[in-house]
Amino acid sequence: MSDEQYHRAVDLIHLLYAALAGLMTPGGGEEARELAESAMQEASEFLRLPPGAR
Repeated sequence: MSDEQYHRAVDLIHLLYAALAGLMTPGGGEEARELAESAMQEASEFLRLPPGAR
């Protein structure tokens, strides 16, 4: 794993954690769902999953 891949993976972990925290927080609502969707899209691209494979 290259340094770039490592740092991107760490960023994804932070993004996923923030999305989860937002979803679990009362009032997190739409913004948290959008963050979670963005995190899932980034993770799919990072893992090179084909479209619709999530």
